[in-house]
Amino acid sequence: MACRKKIDAGIISILIGIITMLVMSCSSDKSKDHQLMKDLPDTARAITKKIAEDPGNASLYYERAKLLIATNHNSLAMKDLNKAIELEPDMAVYYQEKADLLWIQGSVREALANLKTARLKNRKDPDILLKLAEVTFIIGDYKNSQRYLDTLRDNFDANSEGWVIRGFVFLQTEDTLSAIKSFEEATRIDPDNYRAFLQLGVIYTHLKNPVCLEYYQTALELKPGSAEVYYNMGWYYQQNNDFNRAIELYNHLLTMKDGGGLKPNAYYNLGYLHIQMKMWSEARDYFGKAIQLNPKYVEAYYAKGFAHEMLGDIMNAKAYYEEALKLRPSYPTAYNALQRINNTMNR
Repeated sequence: MACRKKIDAGIISILIGIITMLVMSCSSDKSKDHQLMKDLPDTARAITKKIAEDPGNASLYYERAKLLIATNHNSLAMKDLNKAIELEPDMAVYYQEKADLLWIQGSVREALANLKTARLKNRKDPDILLKLAEVTFIIGDYKNSQRYLDTLRDNFDANSEGWVIRGFVFLQTEDTLSAIKSFEEATRIDPDNYRAFLQLGVIYTHLKNPVCLEYYQTALELKPGSAEVYYNMGWYYQQNNDFNRAIELYNHLLTMKDGGGLKPNAYYNLGYLHIQMKMWSEARDYFGKAIQLNPKYVEAYYAKGFAHEMLGDIMNAKAYYEEALKLRPSYPTAYNALQRINNTMNR
């Protein structure tokens, strides 16, 4: 019995310690939250004051959550959204906002689950269906994306984005004609739909059809200085062997402050064009710039190695082929090139 009492006392001591730590942790979290709240704009502080006066008002937590998201206070926003849902669990818009926040945070499954809950709470809201169609498309669930779009179809005339998503689904399922019709319908409903015009340009670029330039021009009018438009126009001219025009467009993209992540590709394409013209030194330098911007650009390492090889710089060619294989061990083009170099060196 004495031994039992000692064990019980030890357990009690541990529990007290854990409880103390939890209390201190909660106190610390509240202190941090309080400090963060103090740093918020006046609009959020005004809502905070209203919440203090009416703590059972779910809509106030929702409104503050939206302000918190806008100012990148996402953890506090999530607490407010959870509180709003706790107080008013049948409001679809709360789950929808929570899904958006979860998506931003990379919690894809939870985001989808909350969208589905929002759909159960409000089956008439086309925005929820549209979001479900978009999210399921992004995660590669094309069948369900199409299903949500079919349910949404009666509302398509009010929202061109449904046609845009449908177009992307058709592209992924290799139904190019239906994709074109969907994007065209989006532009009919909304003549300012940049994404639809851009995608029509991309499709016709792959078809090597010059009508793509008309779509790109409209896209540029809607979004002047769009790097992706200049890049795709350059690609069209490159595919059609108008090297001078392609080089002009890629170089224009490289002067833009916001290259949309396309500058490494533009440098690579410039290198490729100069290889086609057998201008090996220029090609080598362009591939080098692509690598500087994207150190994991496997194809650029191989291409730079090839330019070195054509210049007779065997040692550098070997080094770049080896680097390409380090990044992608199953890269037969680089492997064969390295074998060729080794055979040359062993003669």
